[in-house]
Amino acid sequence: PRMYRAKLIPSARTKPFVEQFHIYGHGIANGVSEETHLRRVLHETAGLIGILILEDDEPKAMAMIVPGPVEDSHFNGQGIICTHLAGSGLGLAGMRCLHRALRYIARENDAQWYSMSHRVSRFEYRNRYFMIGDTP
Repeated sequence: PRMYRAKLIPSARTKPFVEQFHIYGHGIANGVSEETHLRRVLHETAGLIGILILEDDEPKAMAMIVPGPVEDSHFNGQGIICTHLAGSGLGLAGMRCLHRALRYIARENDAQWYSMSHRVSRFEYRNRYFMIGDTP
């Protein structure tokens, strides 16, 4: 069986992984050149913390989160916001690993929720909130 685990990557060490995984981002599928896409993603993720998802010690994907819990107008309390996710072949087990990591980080930071967006269509993204204790 494949074994997935998550590893936190400080913002100062995320660049090599952004360079590795940005090619799987939706911008490239939408026609943005790889060079422009990389530049933009590096700018957007500056100062963010990485959650590297590994399968048997091989990096498969990386999610980026805003450092520390933040307040949001949609729910009480504070939460962890996942801003980017890109990778290859993550599958259901890899996504479960990411959700476990996000719940753990939220609990460790006394957050009541975490959020992440996903692409619905070329022009639509949905932001989903997960209350701590819920199982996605």
